[in-house]
Amino acid sequence: MQVDKDSQVIILPRLNSLDHSTEHKIINLPIPKSSSSSSSSSTVSTKSYLIQDSRLFELNVIKGDNSNVRLKSGDAVKSYIFEPVIEPKGINSTFPADEDNRTQGAVLQSCHTLIASPYNFTYLLITIFEKHGDKFSRFHTLDDIRDRLLSLELGHDWVYDIPRVVFLKSLANICESIIEGGGGNGDGNGEEGNRSLSDAIEDAGDRFFKYSETKSLEWINSKIVALQQWILHLDDDKRTTNSIMSKIKKELHDPTRNEDTSTNQEEEQNQLMDQMAMIYAIDYVCDSYIPDTKSKIILQFKYDFGKVDDYFAQLKQKQKDLEAVEANMNEVITATANTTNASATGTKKNGKKKNPVKKVAVGKGALDGFFKKA
Repeated sequence: MQVDKDSQVIILPRLNSLDHSTEHKIINLPIPKSSSSSSSSSTVSTKSYLIQDSRLFELNVIKGDNSNVRLKSGDAVKSYIFEPVIEPKGINSTFPADEDNRTQGAVLQSCHTLIASPYNFTYLLITIFEKHGDKFSRFHTLDDIRDRLLSLELGHDWVYDIPRVVFLKSLANICESIIEGGGGNGDGNGEEGNRSLSDAIEDAGDRFFKYSETKSLEWINSKIVALQQWILHLDDDKRTTNSIMSKIKKELHDPTRNEDTSTNQEEEQNQLMDQMAMIYAIDYVCDSYIPDTKSKIILQFKYDFGKVDDYFAQLKQKQKDLEAVEANMNEVITATANTTNASATGTKKNGKKKNPVKKVAVGKGALDGFFKKA
């Protein structure tokens, strides 16, 4: 049993076939930044991605920080234990497993887990093309585009690590294309859009691509709308819990409103939830992958969130009014309590009984004997 302090667990995507000889490669891609947040530093921030066959996956770290006990490094006390497993000699072997094929177990002390989730390379291309639009405003072959990407900035040595098929899929989403010899515009419609991927790869050397901001914004908007619908309808079957929708409902909750189930109010709430889901979708897609396109998306597709803004302004005013009423009620309660206490104290003082004076009978006083003697 080995103990490893540095290794981490990576949850790989499920394979499409029974071929377990698939190779995986980890590369670093630049992290998109907003032009307003760019610094003078020439250092390029990168993030790790996984290439499996012709697919690209984003690697995210899940931290096991749910332990109150900490190591000196600050990590939680949590580890993975892999038990020894006896494997057969071969897949089709008729011989029973023996101790010679036992894999050695291990203990990994790292509490962090890497998980691979599908990533669309189109997002990164949009960020680069938007930043260097003049370099891609004319038709270029795939090889020309890759060469230009490699020469644009430092840290673009990843260009030739990305499979050609990944480039072709992404360029088809955001570029106009023509084939030398009069093939026409391959914008994904008609016969050109129905061609097989293998055919597209074969003629990639004769195909020319030109970046289209219109196609790019339409593609981004399709992802935003799909995410909005996912947020709105994920928990329709009541078998799943949609944390985003729960948060939206909590934000829209008005404690001062009566439980009215009228059609008008229900329709108003649905409109507010639609707009809130769209806001969440735009923020997630744009802020995560393409920060500089948010304003363009809102302007291009005429998204108006005035209804939500007005609702939150009214809700904020109601909350202020409610706080003022509560403050006034507290002042009245305090003043009433003080007045009641003062009245009770005054009643005690004014109603205090005097001690009765004891009367002495005639001839029994202290001086009566003195006068008798005299």
